[in-house]
Amino acid sequence: MEDPKYSSDDRYTVVMVDNASIHTSHKFRAKVEDWMIEKKLIVCFLPTYSPELNLIEILWRKVKYEWLNLLTIMSYKEFEQEVNRVFESFGQEYTISFA
Repeated sequence: MEDPKYSSDDRYTVVMVDNASIHTSHKFRAKVEDWMIEKKLIVCFLPTYSPELNLIEILWRKVKYEWLNLLTIMSYKEFEQEVNRVFESFGQEYTISFA
């Protein structure tokens, strides 16, 4: 049984978003207050131009500059296959350590 002191009804969810245009649109920003009240959702924005804090940017940088074999890619199809190869091996052959 869940301890009422830590009930999920009292908890908020924090969502970190980057400054992509979809996140900074008037429509999105207008909903943030509603989500806070209705959904107990807190939206926090990453600082502008901070790819080092955005996990997908860190992952893509590793893929692009370290794990893709760009010298052998001669077509879009080969690029697609190479990206698929890397992501299929992510977690086994390819990992990221933040330590």
